[in-house]
Amino acid sequence: MMKVYFYLSPISDELALPSSINQFSAISRKGKSAEYAWIMQTYLWLKEYDFHCELVREMPTEGIVIAHREGLPYGYQPNPRQLLVSIKGDSNPNPFAHVHIVQNSKEVDLPHVYLQSSKYDRYVLPGRRVFIPLWPQPGLIPRAPSRGDNFQRIAYFGITANLAPALVDKAWEQQLADMGLEWITNRDRSQWTDYSDIDAIVAIRQFKSETDYSWKPASKLFNAWRAGVPAFLGKESAYQAERKSTLDYFEIDTVDELLQTLQKLQREPELRQRIIENSYQRAQDISPEKIVNRWQRLVEETLIPAYEQWVCLNRFQVQLFYEKRKMAVTICNAKRTFHSKINFQVI
Repeated sequence: MMKVYFYLSPISDELALPSSINQFSAISRKGKSAEYAWIMQTYLWLKEYDFHCELVREMPTEGIVIAHREGLPYGYQPNPRQLLVSIKGDSNPNPFAHVHIVQNSKEVDLPHVYLQSSKYDRYVLPGRRVFIPLWPQPGLIPRAPSRGDNFQRIAYFGITANLAPALVDKAWEQQLADMGLEWITNRDRSQWTDYSDIDAIVAIRQFKSETDYSWKPASKLFNAWRAGVPAFLGKESAYQAERKSTLDYFEIDTVDELLQTLQKLQREPELRQRIIENSYQRAQDISPEKIVNRWQRLVEETLIPAYEQWVCLNRFQVQLFYEKRKMAVTICNAKRTFHSKINFQVI
């Protein structure tokens, strides 16, 4: 049977690892938390569904190796018996990976080598790319049914530095207070999963943004669906890719638009109820079972054939693979140098 390994770097967690997905939320994450969230959860969920795979802390010398970008050096090169599957996350990708797992579907269609103006100044994504959403946030507590038709508590769950400056200003908090709404941004990180007393969420990084955040996932939208609360979000490609109807979320571009939409929702309890009902329907699209099915199809339909093809290459073909990837990095670095000199960056 084909060996499928999930590689978790030794420094990513200092505590005992969970043995089942039910234990995952009880484990404190230290070190490289994104690596832990992706690798540990994927392994545990696949194990829950009796999929044959193995978690390792040392790099295996052969087989299909699934690793997070944070767990490997940027230039790590797989040997002729390893098929490297790199979970990219928010990080710059490993240019030598055979397959990239991306958390934003827009990244599937990006060019192999380009410059990204907002997040990274170099970006090399040769190889196949597959979009698989990040797992639902463990331990999420949905809005309490006892809140009924209340529409009062509006929250942002996340690091304040990632919130549009206008929404951190005291003037914004006062504007909501004048409408009879409470603005909540100061919850402890340990409470970011608790939506029980929240009536809607706002998550806007920047108004009139010049980037679509093609490296970011749709996690805040997924959390809102699972929590059963309306979501007011910025113009980000991950959200747009998931949108099927206007009930999924409100796309906001200005402060005035946000205020007007909040007022509209405040006046229309029937609309709020339709949004809540739609949220629970959409949450089924990103259920653990459906994500497990995506992983199983990836392994069976893509990774196993790719591994069989890779190990059949001769020495010259393997060396050509490495040289092509090195050339892609060289091209990207040259683009970076050229555009930095003229203070202009393009895809």
